[in-house]
Amino acid sequence: ISLRGALMWMRLSKGIALCQQREYVIPDDISNSFIHSNCHRMVFKRPEQGEKIMTDLLEEIPFPA
Repeated sequence: ISLRGALMWMRLSKGIALCQQREYVIPDDISNSFIHSNCHRMVFKRPEQGEKIMTDLLEEIPFPA
């Protein structure tokens, strides 16, 4: 993910937090916005499996509790 992509991902996470009437981002905001903000930025051999690959990736990465 590029720097610009990471910044957009963080902006989306902040927007989700704002919609939830919070002034701070929690790990759920970041994981919930991951697929929507990054799937189109990556090139997959089989594009139809991109969302599944991203979901599997999220499940493998531990998030703080």
